Amino acid sequence: MFIVSPRQLSRLVEKNQVKTITVDIFDTVLLRKIYPEDRQFLLHAKEAVVIIQNHLDVDIDPFYFYSLRKYCRSIIDDTKAWNGLEREARIQEIFGLLIETLTQKYEITLQSEEKQVIINELIEKELDIEKKNLRLNSPLVEALRSIKSQGIRVFFLSDMYLSCDHVKGLLDHFGASDVFDDGFCSSDFGYGKSRGKLFLHLKKENLIPGFYLINNLHVGDNEISDYRAPRILGVCAVHYRTLRNTFYRTTKFWWGVLMLRINQWGNNRRLQKKMNAYVKAKCAHFSKNQKVLYRFGFSIAPALLKYLDYVSLTSHITKEPIFFLSSEGKTFIELLEVLGKKDSVHTLDSFNRINLLRGYTYLHFIKSSVQHPEPLLKVFSKGEGKSTLDDFLKSIGVSRFDYGLTKLALHQLSLKELIQKLLQSEIGNKVMLESLNKSYDDLLKELNESGFLNYQKVIVADIGWGGTIQILLEQMLEFIKKDMSLRGVYFGLTGFNMFDLPRPYNMKGVIFENIYDEFARKALIEEIWENILTTKNTDDEKLMHIQSGIFDCFRYYRTGLQCTPADLFALYRNKIIKTFDNPSKREVMLLGSIEHDVGFGSNLSRPLVDMQHSKWKLYAIMFSSPRRFAKLYADQYWKQGFGVWYGMKRTLHTGTNVFLIIRRIFGTRKKK
Repeated sequence: MFIVSPRQLSRLVEKNQVKTITVDIFDTVLLRKIYPEDRQFLLHAKEAVVIIQNHLDVDIDPFYFYSLRKYCRSIIDDTKAWNGLEREARIQEIFGLLIETLTQKYEITLQSEEKQVIINELIEKELDIEKKNLRLNSPLVEALRSIKSQGIRVFFLSDMYLSCDHVKGLLDHFGASDVFDDGFCSSDFGYGKSRGKLFLHLKKENLIPGFYLINNLHVGDNEISDYRAPRILGVCAVHYRTLRNTFYRTTKFWWGVLMLRINQWGNNRRLQKKMNAYVKAKCAHFSKNQKVLYRFGFSIAPALLKYLDYVSLTSHITKEPIFFLSSEGKTFIELLEVLGKKDSVHTLDSFNRINLLRGYTYLHFIKSSVQHPEPLLKVFSKGEGKSTLDDFLKSIGVSRFDYGLTKLALHQLSLKELIQKLLQSEIGNKVMLESLNKSYDDLLKELNESGFLNYQKVIVADIGWGGTIQILLEQMLEFIKKDMSLRGVYFGLTGFNMFDLPRPYNMKGVIFENIYDEFARKALIEEIWENILTTKNTDDEKLMHIQSGIFDCFRYYRTGLQCTPADLFALYRNKIIKTFDNPSKREVMLLGSIEHDVGFGSNLSRPLVDMQHSKWKLYAIMFSSPRRFAKLYADQYWKQGFGVWYGMKRTLHTGTNVFLIIRRIFGTRKKK
């Protein structure tokens, strides 16, 4: 029901068997003078920096404090969502993480008592600003007093980062505390009104004695959390909208949004100016090629910075150690050291992922009474990248001579047929299981020596993509009945893994959540991201200049910039897209020649872009043998770079679109 005046509320109570009333506070009982909420955060930041200066002796920009507050809140909300709660951060948690971030950045040691004093002062300043920018909705309060005098109990329910005691203090300041019997805030319980969970929690925990959903009337200004969500639960809810809400609030809101965007634009402009000056000074004595490589590393560093800062803060909030599982982990840890955030960070230096693949397969055979080739087929064809069947037999400790196979006869078999033959052979079956068993034993030894199995909860961090390693680790832990939960925080995720196993809920891609968003479609070139972080080719001059740019960006962020990793990433996001999706020819020449492994566990490698052909030769292949050209194009790691190098980007883009249209047309006809 939609109401615009307190009189309508009184008549509604009279017509229904209402025994309790729950009321929203902000923009219902206490009306704001400033919109949106973020503008009030910016006002608070101007006062908060004085408190920070007094206690930490650090001079920070108010906009940086404001941005850092939003950034910390978003990470706390994410960790709560992972733990089954709603995104309802408490103000104590937000300011606590904010202060922790500042002390790490500026290398300040702070005792817990001192930290709590700063938090309390920041909260007091928040409440002072709330008092200045709120006013009491007197007509509604008087109506609620009248209703309460009839024996109906009145409670407040607020989706708010402030605690219940803070809200009670504000009501007392405006002389309205007598109206309410009690009240509850979402931040105190981790449940909000938007999905109805706060109402259900009140009922389940009997926080309001005699509270029944069907006999409760809820009043609030938000159409979703105060009207639609409670009505789904059977609560009699009214959407409180006055002319003030409809016109004054909307006008102020959009004006406030404009002012915030102007502030953000000004901050971004100053930040970009500082970054450009720093890079220019660093590149003063570089050659053209060195400048391109250094600038590339510097430009992509904000994405790595955002990821590593997110992992570190998540670990700090959850008190769970971080384990990096890939060869890129060493570079990640070195970058965390630059940020001063190496606490509770580990790397599995001796972790052999082939042992994990084989260990998983071994457990599958042990637990399953039926032995079939599918698990082995996936391990050896997709997981290990064996280039020949001879390599496959050698890897498990047998040879073709053990089965009387000539080289010709061996290579006439498919991998699936060969594995089936091994399983049917008593000797081959025994040797294969012994090989898998050894890998499983080595894996357990590696995990025990690293201390990985000593924890009940662990954050698994990696460059990511398929999340296969975490999925197999979870399967293995389940097999051995180890009570341990893994939380995967990855640089990026594609949503697919080589075993086609379902993706667990406790897995997150920080920069690339999936392959379908715009940023991923243009900038997710897995092979480039992996190679710039590798520690295998430390003598490669190109990688050295790229990593130099990355590390310098991290150092400058810590010592010379006042911005959040999220803001810095947002500033460079379009530049990263341009570099990957529409690079210059020089960038393709330098980056495209980097060698990448053909498959996991393989010693073979090839460049990211095949640059050995001429443009006209490719056009000849395109028209004379389209299938050959399609295979050549599909084999390129960096397809955008391939198109730019041969001047065929528009042609390839148009051709791909035409092919998709034709396939869609013929696919539709086939269905009919």
